[in-house]
Amino acid sequence: MPESRLSESLEDYLEAIYLLSSKDEEVRVAEIAEALGFSKPSVSEALTNLESKGFVEHEKYRGVRLTPEGKDLAKRVYERHKTLSIFLTRILGVPPARAAAEACRIEHTISEDTYDRLRRFVDEQMSQISDGLSRLSELSPGERGEIVRVQAPGWFRHRLLEMGFIAGEVVTLERVAPLRDPMEFVIKGYHVSLRREEAARVVVRRIENDTEA
Repeated sequence: MPESRLSESLEDYLEAIYLLSSKDEEVRVAEIAEALGFSKPSVSEALTNLESKGFVEHEKYRGVRLTPEGKDLAKRVYERHKTLSIFLTRILGVPPARAAAEACRIEHTISEDTYDRLRRFVDEQMSQISDGLSRLSELSPGERGEIVRVQAPGWFRHRLLEMGFIAGEVVTLERVAPLRDPMEFVIKGYHVSLRREEAARVVVRRIENDTEA
């Protein structure tokens, strides 16, 4: 039976092979090296390790193929990465580049129980962002949105409501700082600054700007 626990590096190899093999069933060593930024000898050494554990099949001068067990584990690693990225960007409002790097680190250390809880939370939150709705943090400068709901802990929800972020109110993104944090909004004639992760707590329906005839 293949081992279920791998080092972070080997999990990264499996994930890379899984993503590359979505185009072709077999993946070349050169493709893996380019995707991960490693040398071919390093990739070959890792593949030998993965093959000994039963996760890949690799013959010299031929492509690399995931075994059923390898594909199953690689898919789980990828799903963790995808869920964490959605959680960090869409729910917490973390900038995409930073979210990608942090998701890559967290995906290797998060326990199965914690991940399952996080996945259910993300699924629940994202199910409420449908029918053309967006996070306030996703607006572009000058864009307006009608507030639909505020998804935040009690104390923070109360603070947002006090600032006028109430369902039905129209809010405009005035300007953003570098890396989109903080963000300045105009609501009920007042200018309000929110951190990106705070703005991500507000669900809005985008309003098309009027155009001149």
